[in-house]
Amino acid sequence: MAPLPAFRFPTEETKFPFANTGLDFFGPFYSESKIEKHYGFIFKCLVTRAVQLETCPDLNTDTFLNAYRRFTCRRCQPILLYSDNGKTFAGTSQGLKKSVKALDKDKIYKALAAVKTIWKFKPPYGPPFGDAWEQLILSAEKTLMIILGSKRLSFDIFETVVVEVEAILDSRPVTKVADQPENEEPLTPNHILIQSPYSSPPPGNFGDQHLASFKNWKHVQHLMNHV
Repeated sequence: MAPLPAFRFPTEETKFPFANTGLDFFGPFYSESKIEKHYGFIFKCLVTRAVQLETCPDLNTDTFLNAYRRFTCRRCQPILLYSDNGKTFAGTSQGLKKSVKALDKDKIYKALAAVKTIWKFKPPYGPPFGDAWEQLILSAEKTLMIILGSKRLSFDIFETVVVEVEAILDSRPVTKVADQPENEEPLTPNHILIQSPYSSPPPGNFGDQHLASFKNWKHVQHLMNHV
């Protein structure tokens, strides 16, 4: 097996989570109206293998920029970004560079984060170059399809389900699971992010009765129990 690429290892500049990040859209999932679509968006730390999932109403550049801003405000400004060379990402990369050049000197500090980020695109028709996050996209989509099936959900419920899936993915073991339960627990991305394997309590169990009359939060917890 070939050695792992350099971006999978931390350095002095990239020793914090999400310093090296792969990203992409996934979906679509349909809303209650059966016309509107919901999309998911994944940010994958290429070193710790942690993920952050966002929800998007479309695939436009503005929508991505909002998701990207939410990510950087909660996590960090990446040192390296990896993505495919789709129009949304290529346009965003050029837009960030132009916004830096247009700033006045007294506002340049606001653009320092954009200056230090290097955006790298994988070659056209080169899916293997995105394996590090494409595999997690498959896991996220599969989990969402198990939960949602053919259900049509409001954006509020869909957004909460996506974050619940994020919590599941960040609690997955990334090291060997011991044969005996008394042995040391395996390392998970949550150990690095929050110093604990789990970020939330297990979902409540409300049964299958009167699902239509559930409050939104109960509806989400009912769906999560099917994972």
